[in-house]
Amino acid sequence: MELSQLAWDEHHPSIHLTDLSEGEDVIRKKFSLEHVYSLGSHQGCGCGFIKEGASDGIEKVQIQKDYDALGYLISAGVLKGFKYQIYTCWDGDQWKKHEDSKGLKLSEIIFPEFEFREKVLFEIT
Repeated sequence: MELSQLAWDEHHPSIHLTDLSEGEDVIRKKFSLEHVYSLGSHQGCGCGFIKEGASDGIEKVQIQKDYDALGYLISAGVLKGFKYQIYTCWDGDQWKKHEDSKGLKLSEIIFPEFEFREKVLFEIT
């Protein structure tokens, strides 16, 4: 299911979802689904999805808000039976092979204990 894009807004930082930039089309090969996007966090990149080592309570709250917003963003599609895939990695690793694949239920994303691991291809149902 195609998702509505969310532009980055530096005055109201939150998750954002955009088309892949030029030169990133090779990344599409990692996924078995038709629509592929770049997902970012309140930090402007994907780093805001990293819970481990969050420096203070405010940052932890903002990170959880990103997870909650992601869950909300894909919830309508999941409820209709669509699947989503997320590949998590550091910038520059997009082209590397994933080290693991993991099934993930939509409800798990919003658990405060859940954290995306890097170089994992998650399939969300």
